[in-house]
Amino acid sequence: MQVEDDKEEEIFTIKACRCKRCGGILLSDYGLKHKMGHVCKAKYDLENSSIDENQITFDDILSEETEVLH
Repeated sequence: MQVEDDKEEEIFTIKACRCKRCGGILLSDYGLKHKMGHVCKAKYDLENSSIDENQITFDDILSEETEVLH
């Protein structure tokens, strides 16, 4: 394909970065701001959230069973 002489080539830049979690290319304002896409950010927040004080964990159940056995 030939470029017509009367048209100039367009040169432009796009801000982009890679996701800290999955390595995907991010182009959106949200991705550039958080350095993660919205899906990875939601997963990251879930993985790094603190445990609710009222939530029972497996460790709580196992420690209760161990106390009963002794």
